[in-house]
Amino acid sequence: MKLLYVLVLLIFIVLDSFSQDIIFKKNNSDSIKCRIIEDKITSLRYKLNNSNDTTIYEIKQNDYDYYVDKPDELNDVVSSVKSIESTNENLKDGFKTDFGIGLGLDYSGIFGVKYTFFPIKYAAVFISVGYMNVDAGYNVGLQLNILPYGTEFNLRPHIKFMYGANSSIHINGASQYNKVYYGYTYGGGFEFRFGRFKDVGFDIDFSVPLRSNDFVKDYNKILNNKTIIVYNYPPKLTIGIGFHIQL
Repeated sequence: MKLLYVLVLLIFIVLDSFSQDIIFKKNNSDSIKCRIIEDKITSLRYKLNNSNDTTIYEIKQNDYDYYVDKPDELNDVVSSVKSIESTNENLKDGFKTDFGIGLGLDYSGIFGVKYTFFPIKYAAVFISVGYMNVDAGYNVGLQLNILPYGTEFNLRPHIKFMYGANSSIHINGASQYNKVYYGYTYGGGFEFRFGRFKDVGFDIDFSVPLRSNDFVKDYNKILNNKTIIVYNYPPKLTIGIGFHIQL
């Protein structure tokens, strides 16, 4: 974009050297093709577009309606190019994709992979597939960035909402109870990015699973079964960690 800006600027500078200003006289009586030297508010000083005529003329404000100044048009074009360049710089950090590996509910289990798409710098959608302790699971969700995704910040906090595998039951010797359960999960976390383009790094996430009615019912059955000893109770808050790289 900077190269485009320079090329456009050079082209218009060259064209401007051959361009001319036009003064339109009162009542559309005539027009003067010239090079305006000075706008004195009450009058205009100008030279005619004639290489042999070096005289500086002057016309009073009462004698003309308006004039067209080519350098002003050049400035408008340059400003437009700068605006496009600025917009491009602001958007270049959007429309990114991200791949990660890790553990925790964000990765749908003990170990999993996660793919994230950033349509805008402040939000992303993601999907993850992983292995719970009894079977495979998945999650899909929405991530809202408190600080924009891009190259400006090393530490980027976010909040998230997702649906997918968030609970499981595994009992040795009683496989009929082994199952992965699906439900909603919310939480938040931090991304720690490093490198010149902030394109690699780690993330730590805290998740609060909202366990399904099926899980609660099956879990209560297990608690009431005197032949089963429960060693691990479902946590209300889980922690996940992963490594990410921008694609």
